[in-house]
Amino acid sequence: MDRVVRAVALREVSASDISNFFYIHPASVAEVRKFLFGLLRGPRQEAALAKSCLTAIDILRDEYGIAANDVRHPDVMSEIPWPPEAGHP
Repeated sequence: MDRVVRAVALREVSASDISNFFYIHPASVAEVRKFLFGLLRGPRQEAALAKSCLTAIDILRDEYGIAANDVRHPDVMSEIPWPPEAGHP
């Protein structure tokens, strides 16, 4: 699952035509995050997988940055805190 999340959240751009080096840039994941966030209210196993993917995306965003025009919260209109720790004083 980690590879899938990484492939969705990051894009690799070749550093040159003849090398095996890549620049790694954040990809826009706003729609993916919003979809996963919606799954948090579903069945327990589905919600657990969605939370795991959202957390993995957040870790990659901390490491590689956030793509232009991506928002910090997956679905602000839901008024549900993200990350979950944000809702606890």
